[in-house]
Amino acid sequence: MKNQDYLYLDHAASTPMRTSALEKYVEAESFGFANSSGGHKLSRDSKNLLEDSREKIAELFNAAPGEIIFTSGGTEADNWTIKSLFESKKPDDNLVTSNIEHEAVLASAEWVSINGYQTKYAKSDENGFVSKDEFLNQIDDNTKVASLMWGNNETGVIQPVKDVSKEIKSVNSSTLFHSDVVQGIISDSIDFHRNGIESAAISAHKIGGPKGVGAMFINNKYKLPSFLHGGKQELERRAGTVDVPGIAAFATALEEQQSRFDEEVGLMKNERTIF
Repeated sequence: MKNQDYLYLDHAASTPMRTSALEKYVEAESFGFANSSGGHKLSRDSKNLLEDSREKIAELFNAAPGEIIFTSGGTEADNWTIKSLFESKKPDDNLVTSNIEHEAVLASAEWVSINGYQTKYAKSDENGFVSKDEFLNQIDDNTKVASLMWGNNETGVIQPVKDVSKEIKSVNSSTLFHSDVVQGIISDSIDFHRNGIESAAISAHKIGGPKGVGAMFINNKYKLPSFLHGGKQELERRAGTVDVPGIAAFATALEEQQSRFDEEVGLMKNERTIF
């Protein structure tokens, strides 16, 4: 089937790769195919490409390079943040999230409950919006993680992440505030530190990058345990051979998406009006 044979309207689920990202993937695979953990020149070339990509992505979100950890996608990043802090064996520890989160968050919340901790859900209204007060009222002295998505992947409703972040520390200063921004970065320019987000999930395939590649932002003040065990890849925080070409394509796609941000958001708003 050729592109002109159909009208693709499922971009919220996944996007086709941008030409620039696909070209970068092919280019990177041609000279960055070596294991980036090795010691020879080809490995060093691959490692340099990996770190260049990390720096590009970090700069786009006003983060430090060491705060960007590459993952297999947004799902892994959500799971990593939410699950990793529930190891204290204190049954009073709890997670606060909403009832309209991505399944990666909701399934992780279920895991928290199954493992003997409490999960509390802030409920959305009839329009799929979770109010700031509804969310903050769920947080107490035992809340380890609070997770509120930036934009809903099905309805497109933008949640009050920025408003919550301004007050969450006055409710519990030790609560880690996480946000799934996979869908949010499509329509909003996000600065993690300025917006008070301490952990975030990002995915490449929603902005014209390859599938199976994503990142977790984690504020440097947190040292989460490794979610995967094995080697010392990804700043010794995530084991497994790194997909350098995929990450390079991710960085390229994100760079283009951010550089064309106003144009692409304007196009989406126009098309929504038309249809």
